Amino acid sequence: MNWRAILIVAIIVIVCFVYYQSKKKLNMQKAESGEDKERVKQLMRSLLPPDMNCKIAYAHHEDVQHYGRSTRTTYYTYILAFDQERLIVSALGYEKGEPIPSRPGVISKDIVGVAEVSSYKDKEGRVKTLNIMLRDKDNKELLHCQVDAVNLREDRFHHFNILQQEELEELERMMQGFANVVNEENKELQERIHADSAKRERKSAIILGVLGILFCWTTIVGLIFGAIGMICAPKPKETGGKPTMPFILNCIALFLSLASLAACIYAINL
Repeated sequence: MNWRAILIVAIIVIVCFVYYQSKKKLNMQKAESGEDKERVKQLMRSLLPPDMNCKIAYAHHEDVQHYGRSTRTTYYTYILAFDQERLIVSALGYEKGEPIPSRPGVISKDIVGVAEVSSYKDKEGRVKTLNIMLRDKDNKELLHCQVDAVNLREDRFHHFNILQQEELEELERMMQGFANVVNEENKELQERIHADSAKRERKSAIILGVLGILFCWTTIVGLIFGAIGMICAPKPKETGGKPTMPFILNCIALFLSLASLAACIYAINL
C-alpha cells in the first residue's frame, strides 16, 4: 500500500473541504448584508410604476435535457413581483456578468389554466423552497421556477447571494391561494388536458409495442421498446382491472424479446 499517495489524496480532500466551507461562509456573510437582494429589488422597481406596491423575490430554474450519453443544463433566473391578485415576471439576462432584466410580463388568474404549487418546509414549519408551474388555458407553459429562502453564489451559473425568508413565506401563501382559485375554476379544462395527455401516451404505447414486437429478434432493442411502452401504457389498475391494447402489445413485445434472448443464450451454450 502506498501511504504517500493516500496522504496526498487526504490532504487534497481536506483542502477542498476547507475551501468550500470558507467560500460558503463568505457567501453567507454577503447574503446577510442584503446587498444583492436590494440590487435585485431595484432592478425590478425600475420596470414597475412608482406607485405599484409589490413584494419582490428572486427565482431560478434549471432545465435539464438528456441527449443519449450527454446532458445539457440551461439556467434561467427571474425576478418576481407579486401582490394578492397577480404575479409579475422579469427574466434576467447577463452581459459581462451584469444582470439585465427583460420587459416584465403579468400573470393573472384569468389567463392561467393549470397551477401547480408545492413547497418544502423545515422542522419548524418555515418554507425553504417553493416550486411553481403555471400553464395557460392551451396547456402552454407560462412559468416554471423555484424560489429558495437561501441563495448563494456557488458557481458562475448562480449569480446572487440572497436571503429571502420573509418574501418566500408571503409568496408561498399568495401562490397557494392563487393556485386554489385557478384550479377550482378550471376543473373541466384540466380534465380535458389530462384526457388529451392520456390519449397521446396511449398512442405512443401502441407504437412502441408494435416496434417492440417487430424488433423482438434483436432482444435488446425489443426489450427497450417494450419497457418504455409499458411505462406509457395504461395499467390494469387504472382501467378497472381490464388490460388495454397498449398494455397487451407491450407485454407481448417483452415476452418475445425475453424468449429471443433466452434462445440466443441457449444457442451460445450448445
